[in-house]
Amino acid sequence: MAGCPRLVRCLPGATTTLTLALLALLLPPAAHGETKGFTIDDIMPLDKSNYDKMRPPKKEGKATVVFFHVTVMGIDSINENSMTYAADIFFAQTWKDHRLRLPENMTTEYRLLDLDWLKHLWRPDSFFKNAKQVTFQTMTIPNHYVWLFQDSKILYMVKLTLKLSCAMNFAIYPHDTQECKLQMESLSHTTEELVFEWDTDVPLAVDESIELPQQDIIMNYTSDCTQVYSTVGILLDQARNRASTSDAGSDITTDTLHSTSEIAGLLTACVLHQDHRYFHVLLHSESRRFLLGEPPKPAGPSPAQIRRGRALMVDRVSRYLFPLSFALLNAVYWFSFRQYL
Repeated sequence: MAGCPRLVRCLPGATTTLTLALLALLLPPAAHGETKGFTIDDIMPLDKSNYDKMRPPKKEGKATVVFFHVTVMGIDSINENSMTYAADIFFAQTWKDHRLRLPENMTTEYRLLDLDWLKHLWRPDSFFKNAKQVTFQTMTIPNHYVWLFQDSKILYMVKLTLKLSCAMNFAIYPHDTQECKLQMESLSHTTEELVFEWDTDVPLAVDESIELPQQDIIMNYTSDCTQVYSTVGILLDQARNRASTSDAGSDITTDTLHSTSEIAGLLTACVLHQDHRYFHVLLHSESRRFLLGEPPKPAGPSPAQIRRGRALMVDRVSRYLFPLSFALLNAVYWFSFRQYL
């Protein structure tokens, strides 16, 4: 009986019995109640033909309301060239499905459901409108969960990494303020069937410890961005109009090129004609001075003297013009951007 104290008698299975007793004491009280599990059939209607997972659970003809909650845990990879940024978020959606049944053995306020049950249940077809890439977190397990509450409310939460587009305007750089959005829409439903609303308690939460190397987060808010989309036929008509406009632009450009060539030829002929006349008059004037015996015209300043005089003039003017221009530029600059200080 090696390993046992001398004054204690070791019995086979004593250690196992003691361990099981400790585990039973450490379990929370709620674990002693609901021991029997349930399957997807326990929450589906008795007549499964009455449940259509492709249609939202409209009650009394009213649109299904889905509440959103977004928790932003991190923002990074802000790229001004591609006008994108990356964000790590928790995305939660809550809705009520009155078609489901509550299990008889469900005694707690909510119950965690199997993720495979989502294949048999209706859930919102929401997507991120301005997302270029969406990555589901799978470490160490897939990070999405489904809860069923006593009032037939379903909570679906997922952790995502998003690469989002953001239209940036650098007209007043470096005093620019960029507004980057996170837009969510339904893929196939209209507002008559499905309505998205922000959670009434905590619609949006942004981690206060987020720090960016070159930007500052000023504020965050939520709003309604419901839009009305046109039909495909109207888009095709607009495309045909744009195509005809492009063709007309090509014709105009061709005519402009022809006109430019004619003007260039005319200007060249005029310049050559003027140079010829000037040469003829100059030759006639010098011949006249020589024939009349007039003294030659006194020589003016040399080209080097002319360049030096111009340089001195520019230097004198620059001594006053440059400082005044710099002072005027600063006055106009800071007056225009005083609201961003």
